[in-house]
Parts: sequence; structure tokens; C-alpha cells
Amino acid sequence: MVRLRRADRRPRRVVWLGGVPIDGAAEAIDELRSRGVRIVFVTNDPQNSREGFANRLRGFDISATAADIVTSAAATARFMASRDQAPGPALVVGGAALRAEIEQAGFDIVAPGRATEAAVVVVGGYEGFDYAQLAAAAAAVRGGAALYATGRDAVFPTEKGPLPATGAILASIEVAAGTTAMVVGKPEPFIFEIARDILSECRRVAVVGDHLVSDIAGAKVAGLDAILVLTGTATVADLDRASTKPDLVVPSIAALVSERGSDAMTMSHEATVSIDEASAAEAPRLVSTYEWLFVPPGSRPPGWDPGAAAEALARASASETSIVLVAREDERVVGMCTAYLDIESVRFGPRAWVEDLMVDPERRARGIGTRLLDAAKTWARDRGATHLELDSAEARVDAHRFYEREAPTSRSICFGWEL
Repeated sequence: MVRLRRADRRPRRVVWLGGVPIDGAAEAIDELRSRGVRIVFVTNDPQNSREGFANRLRGFDISATAADIVTSAAATARFMASRDQAPGPALVVGGAALRAEIEQAGFDIVAPGRATEAAVVVVGGYEGFDYAQLAAAAAAVRGGAALYATGRDAVFPTEKGPLPATGAILASIEVAAGTTAMVVGKPEPFIFEIARDILSECRRVAVVGDHLVSDIAGAKVAGLDAILVLTGTATVADLDRASTKPDLVVPSIAALVSERGSDAMTMSHEATVSIDEASAAEAPRLVSTYEWLFVPPGSRPPGWDPGAAAEALARASASETSIVLVAREDERVVGMCTAYLDIESVRFGPRAWVEDLMVDPERRARGIGTRLLDAAKTWARDRGATHLELDSAEARVDAHRFYEREAPTSRSICFGWEL
């Protein structure tokens, strides 16, 4: 049992619902802060500015500034800027708050009539979307522009019932453009990483949310604790069908400081995952993990020989120029990858290679792959490498989504020949 000392919260349906504050939310947040808990508010709503959300919270007697707010619009702008060293023209399909964030990130906003000049298209739900914008966005993307979006939520709740959200608009653009967008908002890890950066001095961070996918599954992918409140989307019945379970379920945010407060802030956790270096003696046992890579869309290589693979793995473990990294959960192996010092590139200097990054299918979407990749980066960097690279088969679409979430600084197409 570990005492939770930090929390990362989401405004909509956790703090308010339909414009009305959740009973006891303001008092609970005051009490948590009095106990030394830092709070950041995270939302997938791209239609309001950070200052606008802060004003709304203050209207509910909850102290907040723009610095306490992470919106999907702000996260998307930051993500785009991190990938484009020289931001170019951007076509924004979204409201004023999204346009402002994209401009502040250094992009030049172009009108739909100049869509073919756009280097990027960014989509955020808003009421002004129309056919002209759909046509402009599709034309820009078909002309080579990269497609980004603030989220995939199909609808958002209102007092009048659910209304179309970013995901509904994005779906039409993806179909018309014939491509899939890079999404930055929840449940993708990047937006949670921004909140975690704000809370960098905090020992532990938990996400408190009402949505089993956007909040709970998203928290787990980002390697954070997850607390589900039952004042919004999810119900107790939904938990039985959920593939990713929260660490804690409470009726509302107020329950975190109720008589059960100590229990609520003391969360039961799955076993801690550790990353360490495998020994050569472990190689025969570790070979069985390669079966995870052979699950479709993967396949077993022709002539696969477990014995020969174990010998190769032992050599990689024993060499000074390679390493076998293993993720363990209570001594059980739940993930693995190998990393090698590769070549001295004329253009890029010392380069390293990561290969066969794999996670137990029953333990995916819990941040294990990210931790293995981070460990490989650290190992390579400590040995003077300036680049870490990998290749991935075209069919491994899910793996590609994972790698894209890790914000690679370059992309290329690899070709191979048998000798």
C-alpha cells in the first residue's frame, strides 16, 4: 500500500457536469491542496482557452490560473511544434482557442482558400465546421500536409444530450483525405506527459477521470495511477467490460476526502514493473517471449530455431556493445528489447539500434513499452550514441502508433535483402 501524494485532475464531469459543479468538488480540491496535493486540470475540450477554463473554475470557487490548465488544443500545438523545427503554414479546422494556440506555437494560419499551401492541418471540434472546411482540409492533406487532431471523442455531453465532438469532425476529414490523423489529446500519452512535466517535483501522479478509455486507459498507457469517479460517463457495470481497470473507484471527487479519505488516497496497485539488464544465463528462458512478436500481424520467421535464438541472445547479453533489457513484474518477464551500438555514421555520428521491442499482450497499454524504449535510449546515450533507430514491418500498425506517440525526431523507410 502506497500513500498517494499528488493528483492530476480533469475538469469536465469530474469537477462539473453540464455547467453545474459536482457536489463537494470545490471543498474536496481545497482539502486536497491543504494536504500538499498539487492539482492540474486536464481537458479534451479544444473550444475554450486555458484562461477561459481557469475563469470557469474560479466561478465555482476553485482557485486556478491558466498555468494550472492543460487543454487538448494547447497540447496539440506543443506536440506539433516539437516535431517541426521550423513551423510552417497551418490550416486550422477549429475555434478561436485552437487557432490562438497554434499561432503561439509559431505556425502561420492559412485560410481555407489557401489550403494547398498548408504544411499541416489541425482539427478540433467546434460548431462552425462546414463542407467548405471539409473540402479544404481534405485537399491540403491529399497535397501532402500532415494531419493532426486534438482528440477522437465522438461526442461530448451537454444538458441537451450528447453533441458531436472532435472525433465526429475528424472522421469525415480522414475519410475524405484517405489517411489517419496523429491524435494528441487523451487517451494519447503526450497530453498526460505535459501535466506530468508541470508536476515534475511530485513523487507520484494520478489521473482522476470519469471515462474508462480517455482517462483510465490513457493514464495507464502514460504509466500513471488511475482513479475513476462515477459522476460522468462510466458506471459500475462498465467496469466488468473494461479491458483496463482503474486503481481505485470512488463515487465522486468528494469521496477522496470523506471518511474514507485515507483509504481512497491509499491505492492498491498492481505489482511494480522494473527494468533491468538480463544476464546471458537467462537467454534460454527469455526466448519464449519472442512468441509475443509472432502473434498476427507478426509471423514466425522461416527456419526459426529457439536454440540458435537463445545463443544469439546470450551473446547480446554478454557483449559490451549490446544489451538485453527486461521488464519484470514480481519476477515475471512482461517485456523485453535488445539494443546494439551500430555504426559510426558519416552524417550523424555514433548510432545505436533497438530491436525486438515486445510486451506481454496481457500487459500492454500500461507504459511498459515506453519504459523499455527509454531505458534503451539511456543505455545508448551513455555510450556516446547520438541516434537510436529501429525498423518495423509495414503490417504492424499498432506498433507504429506506439512509436509515433514516442515523438520520433526522424522517420524513414527501411529495405532489406536476404544474403
